[in-house]
Amino acid sequence: MSDASGLPSQLLARWRALPGWLRTAVVACILAGVAGLIYLAGFQTAYREVGPYGLLDKIDRKITQRFASQEIPALEDQAYPTILLTLRSHVAKVDTGSQPDRRGRVFQQGGGLTSLGDDVLLLPYSGRVFAAISADDVRPTHIFAPYRGEDEYLAAANQPDSGMNFHLGYLRINDFKHITRPDGTHMLVASYSEFHGEEQCTTNTVATVVLPDGVTDAMALSIQPEDWTVIFRAQPCLPLKTKHFAMEGQMASGQLEYDGASTLYLTSGDYHFDGMRTEGDPIAQNPDVDYGKVIAIDLQSGESRRLSYGHRNMQGMAIGADGELYISEHGPRGGDELNRIHPDGPYLNYGWPVASLGTAYSATPLPTAAVLGRHDGYEPPVVSWVPSVALSGMTLIHGFHEAWEGDLLIGSLNDRALHRVRLQGDRALYIERIPIGSRIRQVHQHTDGQIVLWTDNQELIFLTAEDLASPAEQIPAYLANLDAPANIKAEFETVMERCIECHALVDGDDSRAPSLARIYDNDIATTGYEGYSDALTGASGRWTHDQLVEFLMDPDGFAPGTYMPITEIEHRRTAEEIATYLAWLDRQF
Repeated sequence: MSDASGLPSQLLARWRALPGWLRTAVVACILAGVAGLIYLAGFQTAYREVGPYGLLDKIDRKITQRFASQEIPALEDQAYPTILLTLRSHVAKVDTGSQPDRRGRVFQQGGGLTSLGDDVLLLPYSGRVFAAISADDVRPTHIFAPYRGEDEYLAAANQPDSGMNFHLGYLRINDFKHITRPDGTHMLVASYSEFHGEEQCTTNTVATVVLPDGVTDAMALSIQPEDWTVIFRAQPCLPLKTKHFAMEGQMASGQLEYDGASTLYLTSGDYHFDGMRTEGDPIAQNPDVDYGKVIAIDLQSGESRRLSYGHRNMQGMAIGADGELYISEHGPRGGDELNRIHPDGPYLNYGWPVASLGTAYSATPLPTAAVLGRHDGYEPPVVSWVPSVALSGMTLIHGFHEAWEGDLLIGSLNDRALHRVRLQGDRALYIERIPIGSRIRQVHQHTDGQIVLWTDNQELIFLTAEDLASPAEQIPAYLANLDAPANIKAEFETVMERCIECHALVDGDDSRAPSLARIYDNDIATTGYEGYSDALTGASGRWTHDQLVEFLMDPDGFAPGTYMPITEIEHRRTAEEIATYLAWLDRQF
C-alpha cells in the first residue's frame, strides 16, 4: 500500500527534477489559461447579459453619474508652474442661470467658447451667451442658442412608468464658434443634441446664424432661438434607449473646427450605441451612418461627407501646425486617444469598439473587442493615455509664449488638468500634465493670446504666461544687497546653487522636491510634494527662522531619518542669511 501522505512530496520532487525551461513553459501556459478564462467570463457576462451583468451595468451607470456630479471646490486666482513657463490665472465664477432638475441636481455641463472682437463668448447649457473681456468683466448678452427640443425632452422624461433612465443634463450644447468666411461674412455656429418630440429621437445637429454686416460687438446683437438655421442633422435620428440612459448626450462629441475657407468639421460621437449599452451592432463601425464619425460640412453647398469612423466620444478638435486635423477622444477605463485625421485621405477605421487600449468602466474586458488592450488592424492613435484622464476640449497654441508655440493644449475632466502635447512629425514627442483643480470642459485661445478655460464648476479661467524666474539672476541680485562678509556671501551662493538643483523657487512646483517659495512660517512638510520622509511628516511646528537655521545646520539631527542630505554649511551666519532669504522669497508671492 502506498503512503498517501508522501504524494505531495513525490510530486514536488518530480516538479523540481524538470528542466527549468519546461517549468517556466508550464507556468506560462497555466497563467495564460487563467487569463483566457477570466477574459471569456467577462466577455460572456457582458455579451449574454447573464450572471452579474445587471450589477455591473448599475455600477457603470453609477460611475457615470458620480463623475458628472462630483462636488469640486471653487478655484481662485493663482500661479501654475510648468516646465517652460508659469501660468497666471484669473478666475470668474459665472452664474449662467442653469436651473436644477426635479431632484435639485445641476448636471448641466457642456457648452462652448469662441471669440468675437475683444470679447470671449461663452455659450453654456442654459442657452444664453455671455461676453467677457476679462475675469472681472463678464456680461450676459441678448444672444440665445437654437431650440434643442427641451420641452419635448422634459415631457418624455416625465412620462410615468417609461422604464427608461433620463439624465436631464444630457441635452447639451456641445460647441460654439465664430467664423469669418472669405467674403467677410461673420457667422456664429452651434452644435448640440436636438430632441425630436414627434419621433421621440435625437440627432447631432449644427446650426448657424449670419451676423449683420460690420457688427462684431456681442452686446449690440440680438439673436433669438428662431433666428438660427439648421445646416446639418446627423442621420439616422437615434431612438431612446432602454438600457443605461435613454439619451446619452454626454457621448455626443459635437466639437467644431473651421478651415478658414468653406469647410466646417464636426465630431459626432456614438451616443453609447456601442453594442453594450444598446442592442445590435456598434454604430461607430457602420460606415454608412453619421455617428462615431468625423464629418466635413461644406458651408457653400450644404453637403457633408464622413472623413473617418470607429470613434467613441471626441470632445476636442483642432487643426495642428502641420495642417492636419487632431481629435482628443475618450476611451472607457483606459485608452483615451489623440488621433490624427486626414481630411483629404482615405476613409479610415479608428477601431472603436472592436479595438481599444482600455477596458469597460466596470474593469471587465470590453465584450466588443477582438483582443484585450490592443489596437491591431486599425488606424492607431498618435498617443494614448492609460489610465484614462477623460480628455476634453483642445486648441492649437499660437502667439501665447514662444516656448509653447505650435503645441496642442488639451483639457481633461476626471484628471482636472491640462495636457500639453509637443508633436514632432507623426508622433507625440512628450506630454506635460499641468494640474488645474477643476473639470476642464473647453480650452480656447482668445484673439489677444490669452488661453481661456470653461469648467464644469461654471468657472471662466483666463490664463497668461510669465517667464520662469531665473535663480541665476535672482540670487545674485539678492546677494548684491546683502550686508554680510564676503565669505558668508560666497558660502550663501554655493549652498543655494546646490539647493536649486532639486528645489524650485516658484510657488507650487513640488515635482522633484518641496518648493522653497512659500515654506517660510508654514507648517512643516505641508507643500504639495509627495515624497516626504516619515521623519519630516512626523515633525510638528512651523518653519520659523530658528527652525530653518537648525535644520540647515544639521538636517538629520533636526529630523533623524530625513532624506535631506548634509548641507555642509560651515558658518551659522550663512544658515541665518538663507532663512532670511526664504522669508524674503515668501513675501514675493
